[in-house]
Amino acid sequence: MRDPPLYFFFSYAHGDEGKDAYLSRFFDDLREEVATVKGFDPGSVGFRDTHGLSSGDEWDTLLAGALQISKVLVCIYTARFFRKKYDKNFCAKEFAAFLKRNPDVRYKLTGTNGNFQILGTRNIIPILWLGESDLKLSESPPHSVGKIHYNISHSSVTAKEAETYRAHGLRWLYKVGPRKTRIKITKDIATSIVRAAEAEPLPSLDPPPKFEELWNAFYEMPNGGGPETATPEVVSPGPGHVLAVEVTTASGDTPRWTPYRGGPAIAATVEDIALQKWRSFSHLALDPSAADFEAQAWSALEDATKQQATPILFVDPRCLKIEQCRAALERLLQRNWNGGVIIPADGSDKETARLVQNSVATLAKYQIEGSRITIRESIGTIEEFGTAVKSIADDILATITEVGEVQQRPSQQADGPDSRPRITNVLTAAQGPDPASK
Repeated sequence: MRDPPLYFFFSYAHGDEGKDAYLSRFFDDLREEVATVKGFDPGSVGFRDTHGLSSGDEWDTLLAGALQISKVLVCIYTARFFRKKYDKNFCAKEFAAFLKRNPDVRYKLTGTNGNFQILGTRNIIPILWLGESDLKLSESPPHSVGKIHYNISHSSVTAKEAETYRAHGLRWLYKVGPRKTRIKITKDIATSIVRAAEAEPLPSLDPPPKFEELWNAFYEMPNGGGPETATPEVVSPGPGHVLAVEVTTASGDTPRWTPYRGGPAIAATVEDIALQKWRSFSHLALDPSAADFEAQAWSALEDATKQQATPILFVDPRCLKIEQCRAALERLLQRNWNGGVIIPADGSDKETARLVQNSVATLAKYQIEGSRITIRESIGTIEEFGTAVKSIADDILATITEVGEVQQRPSQQADGPDSRPRITNVLTAAQGPDPASK
């Protein structure tokens, strides 16, 4: 019988463990929950370095091998985890190993002082061991990982339980908090590990990483950034570029709209998804109560269509209660542009979910014949929203190839397709082949 795959690498600061027996309990509980989900032996699904390292010369084969193949990095967020000592922070080196394995990772400069943010990460799951206020008092986590969210957003965890976790951290739940809440959150973290591991596996490193080849991922970019660095000003409209048009009354430079309980702002979420899938992204926030809302929206949609980019309207459900916004959306759907409309809602908010479902059905009636616009709801969790965004982009491309002009290959020439291309939707691919097609 083959050994089960190594599902997660447990990254933590050894100084924290020395004074915290709860950390060992959490590691054991997490192994047990992951093993239960998959039906494996819990002793083999997670890796934790139990002896600690004192220098790069002691970066042993076992640890490097685990970093080489582990499917998910579980990060225990404490102040010590993010310490700035470049030659001592093994947590930062472990983080860097996972970044090195991910071909979609990009770095965005966020000012003239060298600050940057890491974009396009996947299979990295932060755990709030301490509460948000404790981390902020110690200036953790650093700016570089600010877009890697640590929120609990699964439907099995209530809003109150998620808020308790953010306010106090998992250690508090182990020490004095409600046992039921701690068990539910641990189960959901285990589920997230399995989902991340199986949805988009990271390639392994060959050969295994060496200590001296890795960098302090929290405060440095690899090789000083180099060609992998993307500045905020670099935008390349055209095929493959996604324009996210956020329609919300919370518009501005820093939109506050967070459609999923405990999740990040919509702009940050869409940017991470876009940079993973398409590598080119821009964002525009429009207030539907503004007198020139429709004019601004149409200008952006028309320009993106002309440049063969992919514009997607992300509509705040609260705006659907504004008659001016609904009427403007109905008129926009009767114009000639390529793109999509997606209306997200948290699955636990039943009233908003019903509003979204009814609105999508109503708006669809206003599409003109031969429309190249895809309309979709996304009711559920932040993870399901990510799949919905990728899926709607696939639908947009499929619609364009179905109704748009496609040049066929002239006889005796090798250029041009023989027939219209077929686009496989990410949701269809995930569900497997249709039995009826066999």
